[in-house]
Amino acid sequence: MFYRPSDDFAIWASVSRAARTPSRFARTAQFEVFFIPPNTADNPSPLPVFPVLTPNPDLPSERLTAFEAGLRFSVVQGWDLDLASYYNRYKRVVSPTPTSSQLLFAPGIPFPLAVEQQTQLKGRGRLQTWGIEALVTGQIAPWWRVKASYSHFNFDLAQDPLSNRPFYLVLSPENSPRHQAALTNDVEIASNWQLTAKLRYVDEVGNGSAGSYLSGDFRLAYDFGNGAEFAVNGEGLFEPKRIEFPPSELPTVRSFVSRSVSAELRYRF
Repeated sequence: MFYRPSDDFAIWASVSRAARTPSRFARTAQFEVFFIPPNTADNPSPLPVFPVLTPNPDLPSERLTAFEAGLRFSVVQGWDLDLASYYNRYKRVVSPTPTSSQLLFAPGIPFPLAVEQQTQLKGRGRLQTWGIEALVTGQIAPWWRVKASYSHFNFDLAQDPLSNRPFYLVLSPENSPRHQAALTNDVEIASNWQLTAKLRYVDEVGNGSAGSYLSGDFRLAYDFGNGAEFAVNGEGLFEPKRIEFPPSELPTVRSFVSRSVSAELRYRF
């Protein structure tokens, strides 16, 4: 639904449904994932646990029902404000689920050394997400345009009746930042020179395993006027490197995003 009673005011709303078909990997994969150390929050027993992922050819499609609404209006001449909100309801979300377990012994040792846990990906998870987004755009001067944005994300995981804890999902919503903000300035320095400077804030993710950060980016471009353009770009200028995503539970090398400065030459025809 979209309604625009005047040139400087509009309101909209929508309801939609979507389905995500499981991949061939999700339905047929079989391998040992990792081990869970003993006496930890995920494994309070005195023995290490070795989960083994087994195929689930009957894994169903995930379902989403999405509700969205927003409005846009002119605050003052040359300045616009966009507000949007959303609420998403997910069902049949893929969740690793233990199906059976057995004790592991070694020759000559009378007591068990570990537990092997058979696990399948099952569409049991339920999840709700919601949030808001705001965007302000305006013209400070004929040669200076500004854009400011903010978004907030939140979620609620349903309780897993098997563990009396929130569902454990393959793709955790904790890996999405709760708060994000950005300020962008587009400045025409001269008739052929264009400068874009951007300041971004991203909140921590993964329960703090990847911290929040403030990033400064810029792009300085010169237009030759015949379809050719030369530009210098800088990204992540405030620190040498940073982690943007939490480390994987698998034994992988941590991935960093480094500060970068680059130059480019374009020709359009």
